[in-house]
Amino acid sequence: MRKSMTTLSKLKPVQNRFKKGEDGAVTLKDPDKRAQYDIQHKNHWDFDRKLAEEASDSKLIERDVDIQDKLLSILYVKRRQNANEPGMSNFELQRLLGCPPEDLEFHVWYLRGKGWIGRGEDCMLAITVEGVDRAKSERHRETAKITDRSEPDRLRF
Repeated sequence: MRKSMTTLSKLKPVQNRFKKGEDGAVTLKDPDKRAQYDIQHKNHWDFDRKLAEEASDSKLIERDVDIQDKLLSILYVKRRQNANEPGMSNFELQRLLGCPPEDLEFHVWYLRGKGWIGRGEDCMLAITVEGVDRAKSERHRETAKITDRSEPDRLRF
């Protein structure tokens, strides 16, 4: 009896694979199910193609960093203008950044994860103390780049 239980437990994965193959054959034979499968399969391939295209875009990360810096700057200014009501809605930020909702969602996820922005009790996004420090350090670095480019190289011979 014990030996047959072991054999049955080993057969279960094989039976599951067989059932999937059988279900696939039924799907391919039925024209309506086949059409549904083709649509789902096309959507899957389109998604994979788009993912590969975005992954090969060398400017993607650069654009994301730019959007994140702008988002921090906007929230920084909002906090400076009204420290008691520093929050902004996703809609306001989408409009100001020219950013679609799904892109903004990524940037908010990242900046919240870093602790640079947060949601208040009113669910509005606002910059944190760490975010203010980050925004100031980014501004300082950008100013240094501009200053370095505008000054002539005095060490060249």
